[in-house]
Amino acid sequence: MSKEIFDKLRGMIRRVSIKSVDDSGEMQTATVGVEEGIERKNVEVWQPYGLVGVPDTDGAISLAIAIGGDEGDMWVLPPSNPSQRMGGLRKGDVGVANKAGTRSSSALTARSR
Repeated sequence: MSKEIFDKLRGMIRRVSIKSVDDSGEMQTATVGVEEGIERKNVEVWQPYGLVGVPDTDGAISLAIAIGGDEGDMWVLPPSNPSQRMGGLRKGDVGVANKAGTRSSSALTARSR
C-alpha cells in the first residue's frame, strides 16, 4: 500500500477534542479540534435515537469520520468526557450521569432493593 493511500485512510477516522456543542438546530453540531491549531466548525453529531446530551466540553473527546476522506465533510460520534465517566458498573448494568453528579443506574436501583 502506498504512503498516500495509507495517509488518506488514516485521515478518515481520527480522535478529536470537543471545543463547543450547539444543540439549537435540527441536528446537534460541534466545533472540534482536529489537531493543534486546526478546528472544524458545524460538524454534525450523530446520536442514537432516544438518547441525547451535551457533554461538559472541558476534556470531551470523540471520534470523527471524514466522509470519503474529505475533512470538509465530517461528522462525529456522540462525545464522551472520560473525566466525568460513571464507573463501578457490573456486567449488564446501564447508567446515566450528568455534570451535576446526579447518577442513576440499573446497578444502583438493584442494589437498593
